[in-house]
Amino acid sequence: MPNVFLIGPGLNKSTFEDILSRNRFAVSKFSSIETALSRLSEKMGQLIIKCLRRIDIVARYGRDQFVVVLPQTPLKAAVQIAERIRKSVERNTFLKKEGYALKMTASFGVASYPESAKTKEDIIRLADEAMYRVKNTTRNGVYTIV
Repeated sequence: MPNVFLIGPGLNKSTFEDILSRNRFAVSKFSSIETALSRLSEKMGQLIIKCLRRIDIVARYGRDQFVVVLPQTPLKAAVQIAERIRKSVERNTFLKKEGYALKMTASFGVASYPESAKTKEDIIRLADEAMYRVKNTTRNGVYTIV
């Protein structure tokens, strides 16, 4: 019975441009904002993978989100894993080697099969709804739909 959670670190173009301009950074090390966003997403994915087991699955979901599947994991443990990744993202400084020092946060939505979802489509939809509940309220948090 897998649990799924979505991670939305807010890596959209306008957010990234705002971070760069606010910190007086230039995009000169990258050929474009899209290249910089791609590199940041890659680093975020690597960080997520370091926090997981070999049986867990991570995939990029859309432009700025990741989906994580946690097989054989109770809901309570899935929430703890999401919180561990959230703290890791918060503590990390991204793109240091590229000349930036970007601090990020992430919003997590957790859903479980069959506790909260009855189909594959439901589990993704519920995790997405939970993630957006965090993004639209507190940000940088974990929310679960039971």
